[in-house]
Formats: sequence, C-alpha cells, structure tokens
Amino acid sequence: MDFNDGYVSKEHLELHRSAAESVDPVSVSPLQLSPPKSPKSPKSPKPQVKGSNL
Repeated sequence: MDFNDGYVSKEHLELHRSAAESVDPVSVSPLQLSPPKSPKSPKSPKPQVKGSNL
C-alpha cells in the first residue's frame, strides 16, 4: 500500500466515518431493544404507557 498514505488515509477516514455512523445506530438498536425485551421491562414500559395516556 504505497499509494500516498496521506491521501488514502483521508479517503479511508471519510469511509470509516460513514460506516461508523451507520453501525452506531445499528449497534445501539439491539442494545436498547434488549432491555425492553426482558420480562422485567414490560412490567413498566415507558413508551407504551405514554401512548396509553394519550
């Protein structure tokens, strides 16, 4: 990989940034869905309670 390390680095950084942003939400989604999926979470769901109140 002797193709201008600086130039490749810049392009790689931009690509990495896009991938990181796309992976960030995806990684958080499963983590956030995990707690509500538990049997203890459904006991007092905040999003569902808000909709019921409305």
